[in-house]
Amino acid sequence: MTLGDAFTAVARSHDVLKLIDGPPLDEADAERRGRLARAQDREDFTAVRRAALLLMGHLRGVPASALEIHQLCDHCGGRHGRPRIPNTGNLDVSWSHHQGTVAVAIGPGRIGVDVLAAHPRPPLPSAAVMTQVEALFKTGAGTLDDLLRQARRPGAPELTSQVHFSDTNQRVTLQTVGLHNDVTVSVASTCRTRFVTLDYLRRNECYF
Repeated sequence: MTLGDAFTAVARSHDVLKLIDGPPLDEADAERRGRLARAQDREDFTAVRRAALLLMGHLRGVPASALEIHQLCDHCGGRHGRPRIPNTGNLDVSWSHHQGTVAVAIGPGRIGVDVLAAHPRPPLPSAAVMTQVEALFKTGAGTLDDLLRQARRPGAPELTSQVHFSDTNQRVTLQTVGLHNDVTVSVASTCRTRFVTLDYLRRNECYF
């Protein structure tokens, strides 16, 4: 299946776990999950991985159980790096979770997603700016510090105005939406983004 759009699924963690059975975490991920102190963090950890496999399986037309997630940090070689699902063509994967909400973005080219389930308190920037900076960072558009400085500079151009990937001759666009219960999601992508619900994976419906 060749995709021209990116797809982003946003859901509550408990809804994902209720609707999606398995696949179980591998040994390394199960160990990482067990080290998390908060029950909500452990639920988010599992839910975002299940949602990623379900969305990728839907887009590729294969069962989620036939896919697996690889993570490898570029700096230390640890299992906490950017997610990757092998044998899925040119599709990039990004995910985020915060306080019971998960977001997964999949699409061709560079992609990054970030979600906040609450509004930051001053002096932190708004939820829109915070998620936009994090989403752009995940595409490799710059460091968090540089992107945040650019966003805070009075009269500065839009964050994406200077983002251009010379290796692919692509520019990044940002899309930010505010959902119910103060949830803010931003996606940075080199193609159009379609936001979908969990039900989309069963009924092929889309919103926004």
